[in-house]
Amino acid sequence: MSGVRQFRNTSKIARIRSMSKRPINNNPKLAKRVGKALTRAAANARKMARMYGTPIYVWEDGRVVAKQP
Repeated sequence: MSGVRQFRNTSKIARIRSMSKRPINNNPKLAKRVGKALTRAAANARKMARMYGTPIYVWEDGRVVAKQP
């Protein structure tokens, strides 16, 4: 059985790694750029949906709804 790959037998404790806490980024300039990027992405998605005649799926009143662009 040379084609079967053998794995090391490691215990669960050896595989558990603690995650380090990353600092929260409170950068207002970054947040503004992200907001603009999301707006551009939504406009591009609406444009593509109109071009190909496909619906846009949005979250509305706690559920996903298909809308025509």
